[in-house]
Amino acid sequence: VRLDFNVGLRLQIPAGNWHVTIRDSSSGIVFFDEDVSNILLTSAEKFFIPWEVELSLDGAPVFSHRYSAEGQHVCFHYFTTGMGDHIILFTYMEKFRRVHRCRVSCFVAPYLRDLIRSYYPEIECYEEGQKPQDAYATYYMAPNFNPVMMSEEIRTMPMEYYGRELLGLQRADKNVYRPMKPKQIREPYVCIAVQASATVKAWLNPTGWDQVVRYLKQLGYRVLCIDQNREEADHGHVIRMPDEAEDFTGTLPLHERVELLAYADFFIGLSSGLSWLAWAADIPVIMISGITAPWFEFSSVIVYIIAWFVMAVTMIQAFDGWIMKHVLIIREQRALMNAQNKFRRSR
Repeated sequence: VRLDFNVGLRLQIPAGNWHVTIRDSSSGIVFFDEDVSNILLTSAEKFFIPWEVELSLDGAPVFSHRYSAEGQHVCFHYFTTGMGDHIILFTYMEKFRRVHRCRVSCFVAPYLRDLIRSYYPEIECYEEGQKPQDAYATYYMAPNFNPVMMSEEIRTMPMEYYGRELLGLQRADKNVYRPMKPKQIREPYVCIAVQASATVKAWLNPTGWDQVVRYLKQLGYRVLCIDQNREEADHGHVIRMPDEAEDFTGTLPLHERVELLAYADFFIGLSSGLSWLAWAADIPVIMISGITAPWFEFSSVIVYIIAWFVMAVTMIQAFDGWIMKHVLIIREQRALMNAQNKFRRSR
């Protein structure tokens, strides 16, 4: 008999007069209760279930096991491509490690391993095709519409809940990405990102970003554009860095982006991975989004706005004033926070 929980429950039964019962140890729901022989049983469900297995041979109980990852090696394989998805799912992987007191390894895209090394030092990374052979359980961290991968319909829940449904946990607390170096830029500054993974996420007001950058500079801010590229073309649209923004674009390690974001007064971006990285760096975020519902994005005390109709140039101009208003609100809040921090340090 062989049993593991790698991408669902897997139970190898040899030839013989076996009876197998498989249930959810938490709810008591029975998934399987049959006589079997010489068969490999695999669960359709690939998300976390606290499985319980009981085996009888010739009518006599011979084996039982209740899922327990404590002290075991558990692997997480990330198939999702979005950086924001990863950032929120990492928090649940870490919570799973702490709740179940297990050893954790994961496979992520190379550019994301920097975040694991910097902010999740207890978690190991492995290469594609080199998953540890001693894994007690493996979970595919790939939020999608397939009901065998998620216990609930993901289009009806905030992105922050993905990990909860995949791994059977309560909501995980945000893991704040703290800077590891002193502030390098003396002047007050704001970070912006005008690009995302697709043009449908972009703010296509032809003068919108230029107006925002100009306004921020009038307030005394340096405005740093931290997109990967200065210019990106997609579906006939070209998204360029605003002319008056400072060029901090480039393919940089993500922990360097965190160092820059963590000392910014705030961030203005789209429904994109950089907005989630700014959220993780614990700074205020203004999000300009028309592709997701307001409840879908992160929720916290950080100030943000959702602007609908991103693709409609004539309608989006109405939101220019909203952005300016929230810039002033955030500026006032940050000034108050800085004053409070200085007071605490002086006591």
